[in-house]
Parts: sequence; structure tokens; C-alpha cells
Amino acid sequence: MGIFGKALYLQAASSLGAPAKNAKDDATRRLLSAGSETNGTFWLKDTQARVSPWLLDSNMRSQCAALDALIGANVTNSPANKKLLEPRLEKLARTLMLDRKRKDRWENTQENLFCMRALANYAKHYEQANSNSSVDVAVGPQKLATLVLKPASSEPVEVSRPLTNADAGSSTKVILSPTGTSRFYYSTRLTYAPREPKSEATNAGIEISREFAVQRNGAWVALASPMQIQRGELVTVNLFARITSPRYFVVISDPIPGGLEPVNRDLATASTVDSELRGFSGPATSLWFTSPKWISFAESRWSFYHRELRHASARFYSEYLEPGNYHLSYVAQAIAPGQFVVPPTHAETMYDPDIFGESTSGVLKIE
Repeated sequence: MGIFGKALYLQAASSLGAPAKNAKDDATRRLLSAGSETNGTFWLKDTQARVSPWLLDSNMRSQCAALDALIGANVTNSPANKKLLEPRLEKLARTLMLDRKRKDRWENTQENLFCMRALANYAKHYEQANSNSSVDVAVGPQKLATLVLKPASSEPVEVSRPLTNADAGSSTKVILSPTGTSRFYYSTRLTYAPREPKSEATNAGIEISREFAVQRNGAWVALASPMQIQRGELVTVNLFARITSPRYFVVISDPIPGGLEPVNRDLATASTVDSELRGFSGPATSLWFTSPKWISFAESRWSFYHRELRHASARFYSEYLEPGNYHLSYVAQAIAPGQFVVPPTHAETMYDPDIFGESTSGVLKIE
């Protein structure tokens, strides 16, 4: 069975009580084993193909049915099993809300039924209001604030502390001390600037690579750091992103090093020759030839569809990405001589910045 069938099976086993305890535990384990988890999301990977859109079958309907079934199974769980399952229920509910945020409606009446029921049950069991709750926020021994928990419709509150020289090379804890029984949600972020250029890429849910190439004597030449080009030459920048799980609201930002200026083919002032350097342009050693399928910009409904070429960076955006390999590119021209740092390309999901990826940095020399 797929996720939807397993969810209905789990609901049936849960309704039978003690006689079906073993079946309930086995069905719960099978559902959780299909999960892909990050710090803020939980998604169940369905190995079974969709039955038929005419039967209103959808991946989202399966996720919502699973959430509803897992909530019902968790209500009668032992405290030890609840401690294991409840964090995943919270993440799965949050994942459903992220998916809902990218569109103005549920896709069909089945999604509407299963998702609204699942989210209502989640709120009923885990989000009962309590006006007498508060949370003390501290970083190490330093108390930063006491926050009074308000209704769920309130805007989030941000508490921050700047880094100091004493923080470098040390570790500390963010301590949240709640009073009362209200459920609250939080995220922690650390923003910093490294002293040394990145020599290794970072894959925290998104794998991102960047290639520079220049066309000389009719052939494409791959550039490796420290890259050397001549003023006036055109450089093609190819970005390759690998996604292994569904991602929402993804932004890829590629900083433009000093000395280069993007060629925006949407402007009337762009050269016709320069603007024809679209699609894939690069050497035979490129990553383009290592995968059977790269999804290019605006190639499908679920791919990167928005692009901004600015003096400081080239940015690409998509509300939703299926698992797959994605290729983006743009052309820049060398306009000023000098030696410039090439900052890493950064990719992240906007509402889950802990899901991100960064390429290596480099050095560019323009003569």
C-alpha cells in the first residue's frame, strides 16, 4: 500500500483499541519509516504511483490522511511513544501549512476534506489556548526576555543578541523556560561572516554547484580558481542544484563578483549576440553531462520561474520544487580589471533557512 492506504489502515487499527495494538504499532512504524525529516519539516515519501487524478488522488491528500491517522494513534500511545511521535506530528502539520501557503486553495475536494480534518484535529489535541503561559528566553547565563504567550493569531516575536569576540570558538545554549501548558513554536538562527573563503561546499538539504566558463577560439574553456579572464570577455555562469525531497519557497542567490556585470537579455540595451548565449553553454567537463536530466529555468510548472539580474547578485526563485536536478545560468561581461573575491552561491528555503546549500568561493582576476 501507499501512504494513503497505510493511513486508513492505521485509523482502522486505532479504532479497534487493545486487540489491534500490534497492528497499530506496526502501521505507525511503517508510516514513520517513509519520512524525510529536517529541523522544521517532515514529509512522507510515497513509493506508490498516483492512482488517478480522476479519483481525486494526490500526494497532499495522502500526507493529510497520514497526519490524521498518526494523531489518532498517538492519543492512546504510551508516554515514551508520544515523545517519539509528537515532534513529527508538529513538523508534518507545519509542512502541510507551507504547502498550503504557496497556493490559494486545496487542489480538490478530497484534499479539502482530509487536510481540514487533520489540521482541526491537530489544533484540538495540541493547541488548546492558555492565557497564563509565558516563556523566559536566555542565551547561556544571560536572560534576554520574558514573553507572554498570546493567541495563535498573534504576530511572532523576535529576540536577538549580537555576537561578540568572546563567542568566537566557544559554544553556548539557547534556553527556553516555559510556564503553563500552552504549546509554542520557536526557531533559532545564527548569522555570521567567515574570516576565510569557503573551500568546501555545504549541503544541508540542497546541493548547489557553480561553474564559470568562457568562450575562446570557438570553444568553451572551464575556469578554475584563481580564474583569469580579459576585460570585455563574456563569462557564462552555470548553477546546478540537486533536490532530494520536495522543497518550498526556494531562493538561489549568486553574488556577482566585482569586475563583472550581468548581461540582462530582457533589456533593450543588451547585445543581440550576448543575449543569444542562452540554454546550456559550457565545456564538455561540465556537470551538465553527468546527469541524464537537468530541469532548466521555466521548463516546467514546478521549476524555477522567477529571475532577477542585479549588479550585486543573480537571484532565482520557485514556490515549489519536486525532487530532481535543476540547471540555471546567466551571462556576465568583464568590465573592470583587478582581483576580486567570488563569494559562494547560497540556496535556501525561505521559511526554513536551516535547509540550505552553499557552493565554494573563489578568486577572479581580470586583466
